[in-house]
Amino acid sequence: MGSTSIGTAGCDIDLAGPGLTEQHCMVEHVDGIVMLHPKHGECYINDEEITQPAKLNQGDFIQLGEAITFRFNHPKEALRLKQVDHMQQVPSTPVFTSPHQTKQLMKKQEETLEAERWLIWYCSVYKALLS
Repeated sequence: MGSTSIGTAGCDIDLAGPGLTEQHCMVEHVDGIVMLHPKHGECYINDEEITQPAKLNQGDFIQLGEAITFRFNHPKEALRLKQVDHMQQVPSTPVFTSPHQTKQLMKKQEETLEAERWLIWYCSVYKALLS
């Protein structure tokens, strides 16, 4: 439970980039719900600008300013979704018979690597929210 301020100076997380402000926004964690509160800068969730506090869900894309983009990871929600997804899947061995299927797999792996690139940021925000 807690909050994390994000901006260009004097915040819990200091970022630099076009369109970011000194006190850009705040992320708040209360009883398992994480909210993004815009303060003095443009904030988007999944390409929709928000001007009021908005709930963050697992996998949401957050854009701050003009160029800073993150994918939100909520560890408990991710685990719950993973367990539900795992129960719904039928175990099988994938067979790739065409170059198109191979390209699709490679694209998915690249997307996964891109998401994992932000893991350090997710962990730092989550840790700050819990402290």
